[in-house]
Amino acid sequence: MPAIAQKAKALSGKGVVLSYVDKPDNFYWREQVPGTKRYLHRLLPNASTIEEALEECIEAYTALRQEQAAPELIESLGHSQVPQDSSRRDARTSNSGRYKNRPVEACVREFIDVEQRRVEADLLKPRTLRNKSQALLKQMLPYLAEQRVTPGSRS
Repeated sequence: MPAIAQKAKALSGKGVVLSYVDKPDNFYWREQVPGTKRYLHRLLPNASTIEEALEECIEAYTALRQEQAAPELIESLGHSQVPQDSSRRDARTSNSGRYKNRPVEACVREFIDVEQRRVEADLLKPRTLRNKSQALLKQMLPYLAEQRVTPGSRS
């Protein structure tokens, strides 16, 4: 783990803003994941001083909350927007709650829906969403189909 150059508590102790010795001009928002020893990090791109980082950390904190809420929102919708192959049954893994044996197309559509919500929240530019969608739908999916990649297939 790199050495910390500067560090300050922020948002009433919800996290810290810090910079590392190897890049002292880059400031990050860091918060501990509750109940674990893991941390979530977010670069604060417009901060070059600790004071600017303390001001900008609110946006990073909000963005992380919205990213965490997006999968929960999809789960609460019951995947009703994602077309499913009726002949295939989705099986949840016991420990992670994630699906296995889902069609890749459904996963891509779900990802695009989440990214659309980020555009609506002004966290992502519409052009970025368009570029991601085109790359996934027009390049990656045809390639995977050509290579006969399906759920459960192994290399």
